[in-house]
Amino acid sequence: MRGQAERPGRGTPASTLTLGLVVLAAGHLLLYVVLTADARSALADTTSRHEPAQLEAAKDPGHPPQPGTEAYSTWLRSYELWFAAKDYAVHGRHEGLVKGGMLLSFLVGLGLLGQGWMRATRRRPVQARGRRSQERARPARVIPMRPAAKPVAVRPRAVRPVAVRPRVVRPVPVARRKSA
Repeated sequence: MRGQAERPGRGTPASTLTLGLVVLAAGHLLLYVVLTADARSALADTTSRHEPAQLEAAKDPGHPPQPGTEAYSTWLRSYELWFAAKDYAVHGRHEGLVKGGMLLSFLVGLGLLGQGWMRATRRRPVQARGRRSQERARPARVIPMRPAAKPVAVRPRAVRPVAVRPRVVRPVPVARRKSA
């Protein structure tokens, strides 16, 4: 019987596992990069304009004062910071959720890959016995015993139903008696 290394067209289970792991990891990494490209670029843009500590400490500036005053300029800067902080939080949550989902998906895929690898490498018992050993392994001849008398239920023969044509029944006129 040929060994695993001698089979034509098939690699070892370890090389198949390695290939599956590389494909799984590359696919998840590529999907993560594609799904979070916008969020990561928005986060980088926001952190280039504002400090992360400022973004985390930003509060709602409230109602705007009269335009054209010094208070309006201060309010406008705090409003821009507050809006950037909301945008920063949304994109950060988006990236975190996608990262967690990709990690969970990778672990599930890794589990399925491991289960398939274990099934592929499971050893099956090899029956490489010779002809004489098979003859010796036969059970002894069994002599049948006389059957015991038991009542046996007899099934009725299957009967096919006769095709019945429906008959049309015509109403018969009935003479009515006249009352006196």
